[in-house]
Amino acid sequence: MKGMGWRGWRWAVAGLAIGASVVLLGFALRAWDLGAAANIAQLLSLLPIAIGMIGWARTRGEAASTSSDALEALDELVRTIEEKTDRIEQSITQQNNIGEGLLKTRDRLTQATTQLTIERQKLHDRLLASQSGISATAEVSEAERERLEAEVARLRRDLQDTQQRLAVAERLRGEAQRRLEESERQRAQGERLLREAHAQATEARRHLADIDARPVLESASLASRALPVIADTQLMGDNDQQAVEEIFRYVDDVFHQEAVTLDQVQNDLAVTATATHRLTGPDGAGRVDASDDRHSTLRLPKRRGWKVFAGIGSLTAGLTLVAIYLAGPLLTPSKGHNPQAITTYQSSSATPKPAQKPTPQPAWTISWTYRTGDWVYSSPAVVDGVVYVGSGDGKVYALDALTGAVRWTHKIGGRVYSSPAVVDGVVYVGSGDGKVYALDALTGAVRWTHKTGDWVYSSPAVVDGVVYVGSGDGKVYALDALTGAVRWTHKTGDDVGSSPAVVDGVVYVGSDDHKVYALDALTGAVRWTHKTGNWVRSSPAVVDGVVYVGNGDGDDDNSYKGKVYALDALTGAVRWTHKIGNWVGSSPAVVDGVVYVGSDDHKVYALDALTGAVRWTHKTGNWVRSSPAVVDGVVYVGSNDHKVYALDALTGAVRWTHKTGNWVYSSPAVVDGVVYVGSNDDKVYALDARTG
Repeated sequence: MKGMGWRGWRWAVAGLAIGASVVLLGFALRAWDLGAAANIAQLLSLLPIAIGMIGWARTRGEAASTSSDALEALDELVRTIEEKTDRIEQSITQQNNIGEGLLKTRDRLTQATTQLTIERQKLHDRLLASQSGISATAEVSEAERERLEAEVARLRRDLQDTQQRLAVAERLRGEAQRRLEESERQRAQGERLLREAHAQATEARRHLADIDARPVLESASLASRALPVIADTQLMGDNDQQAVEEIFRYVDDVFHQEAVTLDQVQNDLAVTATATHRLTGPDGAGRVDASDDRHSTLRLPKRRGWKVFAGIGSLTAGLTLVAIYLAGPLLTPSKGHNPQAITTYQSSSATPKPAQKPTPQPAWTISWTYRTGDWVYSSPAVVDGVVYVGSGDGKVYALDALTGAVRWTHKIGGRVYSSPAVVDGVVYVGSGDGKVYALDALTGAVRWTHKTGDWVYSSPAVVDGVVYVGSGDGKVYALDALTGAVRWTHKTGDDVGSSPAVVDGVVYVGSDDHKVYALDALTGAVRWTHKTGNWVRSSPAVVDGVVYVGNGDGDDDNSYKGKVYALDALTGAVRWTHKIGNWVGSSPAVVDGVVYVGSDDHKVYALDALTGAVRWTHKTGNWVRSSPAVVDGVVYVGSNDHKVYALDALTGAVRWTHKTGNWVYSSPAVVDGVVYVGSNDDKVYALDARTG
């Protein structure tokens, strides 16, 4: 191979140069009347010369076999890249199928929305006509009046039901649109990686042709295996919410799997790009370092460079000099030698050195990850050195905060979106099986469970011995913290995914019925409600007599927007609202007069708590549904661009980011200089709060 002969001669040249240097040193020692030392140096000069000649001979002998080794390595490299190409093409096909299915789903939902809007208008007109008929009828029989009143009551029920179905259809249509955008993003990422893989394979094949006279073949488009598609039978009819939600769950699982796969392929292509460059670069083939074997299946010839030998030779020469200077005074002195020099040398060498202050060691930083059995939407709770968190695998985990080691796990009946609340040695958490669980914080044993009417994605708030939590059955529950017995329930008009905030004897919570509720903490009686323009899944933050909460308000053109509300905690009156570019599912954090919140418009906002004016915004790469944590002047928040961000609370400038393997819905918990957060890559992370 090119350069192989020159690398062989480097051994000989380096050996001769070092040997000559030692010989010259011997002459210098002899001039200083150190004849014995000079003899030792001249003898040692033979060692680097011998090593250099051996290295030259070995390298020359290997030159003949290097070409065949390089050809094998390049062949294996091309096969590796083609495997990645196959998987990328499968991913692109998968996303094309998903995109087509989501497009059909969105169109069907649009039709359903149009039909329900027409139906609502017809029912409204019939209701008005029936009410007018009752008012206009002066004399009518009792039976006829009862029939008309029953008709009005039925029309009112039908109208309310239609309005609720319309709201669900509009929400699902928005969900379909967002998933279409995510599918397009993954497909674009796959196409970019496919181009990169084709370029790498072409370069490797061209180099094979140069050294082996092979024809250059273009990368073949490999067939993908049959993949599942969304069939028409799965799509929603008039308002089949369950079917659409099932499609979305399937799509989210595919997005999760494909995001992890594409990230892995991207990492693998980075490794193969490095290998391709080293194999086809100016240094020739077979120059991949041993460290590359940790990241690749390639097994390329390993070579020791001439620099290694030069280092060994230099070390030998240095040790020789040390030995000569240490032994020189003890050798037989020449006629010009002064015995006093020995005394002076020994005296000076015995002089003690001043004590040095020990260099302070950096503090031990906590950094670990723990892999659960599925995604982690749940936000960690850190209490007494233990991290409590739920996972999509249906388990609650208790992890050691210092090491990430498992203290215990408890398997419950459904996926855990809810974030645990830990109070007085008990872990309270909701589950997709419709239950609220109370688990012993030390052992994970069940203290009690309470069954609601549907899933519990809401996170419990525990205050004064009462557990407050929302449910998909549309109710807010107040449960006895010791026994799980019901203190009271309050029925809203739709699902309650928002998590309650309890302040000064009042429970503040949002609902999918487009309202924010203020309920008496003792009785559940309504203090006030405030009507918004869409669902309220954000959890309220109550600070200084003001309730801050986000929602998914729409504009007059029916585009999907969002708002942050500031409501008077006593009356529900609006202090201010701030319009956001997309839905606000993130829950606000209010610190030092600033409201920090994320949005589906890919931004983190800092708003003035008094006026709602924007202090700053920071653009991320995707939705921000994680809720910010603000500690020591830093805003910690996750994004669907797979990153955890640390932003300066005053300016929004990035302190650091940490890349995870998938979306970050989980909200960070910051305790003792450590950021604990979950990700959809199935992991819980512990990150240094200063550096990430």
